[in-house]
Amino acid sequence: MLITETNAHTAQIHVRMPVSLSPPEYDTWLDREMDDLGNLRSLFQPFPSEFLEMQPVSAVVNNPLHEGEGCLAAAKSPASS
Repeated sequence: MLITETNAHTAQIHVRMPVSLSPPEYDTWLDREMDDLGNLRSLFQPFPSEFLEMQPVSAVVNNPLHEGEGCLAAAKSPASS
């Protein structure tokens, strides 16, 4: 996994984030002939905040034995418990 600095959206929860490519960048990344490291490094930018959505999730995600939809379920607010 490649990581980069955060965008404004994710900076609230962590100091780095995974590199995410947009469709126009796929060909550059997958080009086996690409040997321009500067061109490849230019892809390692924080993904734009406006394309991300965040929601709290439950502590189920903290256990690597847990898989599936339950890991994506929204956390219950303290008022609804």
